[in-house]
Amino acid sequence: MLDVRRLAVQMKDPIPVDGVKLVIRALAELRDGPFYGLWVDLTYLIKHPLPLIDVRVFRIGDCTDAVVGVSVTAQRADGKEVCWSLQLETATDFLLVTASVSICGDDDPYSEVFNRSASTSDVTEAVALMRRFAHEVCSERQWSDASFEK
Repeated sequence: MLDVRRLAVQMKDPIPVDGVKLVIRALAELRDGPFYGLWVDLTYLIKHPLPLIDVRVFRIGDCTDAVVGVSVTAQRADGKEVCWSLQLETATDFLLVTASVSICGDDDPYSEVFNRSASTSDVTEAVALMRRFAHEVCSERQWSDASFEK
C-alpha cells in the first residue's frame, strides 16, 4: 500500500492541482478524440475479435512513479496483434511522453515499428507533446491495411 505521507516528503515540488487536471483532461480528450477515431475505423475493418480501446494506470515498482496511458489494440488476420499507444510516465524531475505502434505474435517477438518520445519538466509542454504524439501515432494506419480480418 502506498504511504501517502512518505510520498509527500519525497515529492520536492509537487505539481499544482491545475497541472494534474490539465494532464488528466488532455488524456481524456485524446482517448475520446484520435484514439476513439482509430478504434471506430478499425471496428469497420475487424469484426472478430473486436479491437480494444483501453486506458490504464499502473505504478512502477515500489517507487513513487507511475504510468498512465491510452491504447487501441487489434488482431490481424495473420494472428499478430498491433497496439497503438500513448503513455505519460512520471519520473523524479520530469514527465516522459511516449507514443508507439508495436506488433507482436505468438511466434514473433515484440517489435516496435513506430516511436516518438520526449521528456519535459513542464506540464503544459507535456500536454502539448501528448496531443502531438497522439495524432501522429493514430495516423500510423499502414499497420492496419489488408492484413486485417474483414
